[in-house]
Amino acid sequence: MLHIQQAKFQLSDHQHLTVENLIISPHSFWTVVGNNGSGKTAFSLALQEKLPLLQGDYENRFRVIESLSFEKQQRIIEQTFKDRNNDSVSPDDFGKTAREIILERSNNIALCDFYATRLKITALLDRPFIQLSTGESRKILLCRALVNEPELL
Repeated sequence: MLHIQQAKFQLSDHQHLTVENLIISPHSFWTVVGNNGSGKTAFSLALQEKLPLLQGDYENRFRVIESLSFEKQQRIIEQTFKDRNNDSVSPDDFGKTAREIILERSNNIALCDFYATRLKITALLDRPFIQLSTGESRKILLCRALVNEPELL
């Protein structure tokens, strides 16, 4: 369970995120949607205890929390280009495969294969991540999050 009450999280020196009352119970389903700049990422960071809590109560009993975002996808792509931007890398090296991205934080190959089958992405596993379409790479990141067996996704 995660419970936030009368909480104020610091975003910057002059910006804050306020959460009046939120309870997320195990086995419940939530989706956060909104326009660009509406605070989805800030809200996600607050749930993961990655923003300073200035006031209020925050209780989290979930041990493993995963989130999916466009920003995470962009960071992986940017890091791949950065890693490849030197003379010692072959022009034929396109960086990590989708499977390597999925297994970066877990070596559970069986679970990787299970979720890849369920998500119908097994044909993508050996392709370089940066060569995948936006939709394909998002499925890979969903598979990666699931392989980490989060209690809250």
